[in-house]
Amino acid sequence: MVENVFIRLWQNRKTLGNINNLSAYLYTAAKYASINYLKSRKNVSEVSSMS
Repeated sequence: MVENVFIRLWQNRKTLGNINNLSAYLYTAAKYASINYLKSRKNVSEVSSMS
């Protein structure tokens, strides 16, 4: 998860502009990446149980 956050940060480095607080940005990005991952796993679980 964290690796993906850093990869996306590097890939989008030219369009991000100035980040004033990098640690806060990374924390928030990791938090939302985790939430999105858990939501996607929930959807996979629901689909699997329906089969």
